[in-house]
Amino acid sequence: MRTSLPARLVLLAVPAMLAGCDEPPAGADAAARVAEIERVNEGVAIPVEPERILYPDIEARGLTEPACAFAPEGGGMAPVLLAMEERAVMKIGREIEEFAPDKGVQKGPAVAWTRYDGTEYAITLGLGQAEPAEGGGTRYEATLELRDGKDRTVYRAAGLAQCPG
Repeated sequence: MRTSLPARLVLLAVPAMLAGCDEPPAGADAAARVAEIERVNEGVAIPVEPERILYPDIEARGLTEPACAFAPEGGGMAPVLLAMEERAVMKIGREIEEFAPDKGVQKGPAVAWTRYDGTEYAITLGLGQAEPAEGGGTRYEATLELRDGKDRTVYRAAGLAQCPG
């Protein structure tokens, strides 16, 4: 009995198709490659180094309301963050940036909130172990994290926060 040419091609094509079953379909491979390219194209967080808020900044911007002042370890006494009841400020790129409190989160002790939001960044302030501060108020072990608009950490520091009464 003789088989026709198309029948022989079908018989040869079946084992070839079965041999390819171990490999992922081309669509899944393409989707994985696209996901990897998108992840790479999200970019890298650009680190931010906040500047010290000095007395001339405080005077020029009227930053005289009660505040928790955060200073990072090894950075001296000048704060990089003033966290107040109705706003927080940081000096970034020689400009004082303002942040609004996120009143939907836990309020910290004293006047500070645990989170503030700005136009480009968000602040998370963690206040830990407390002790009385010289001259009044309370000094806390603290952490400060600044995140960009894509929720990537651009600054993180441990230090001390001195808060009023």
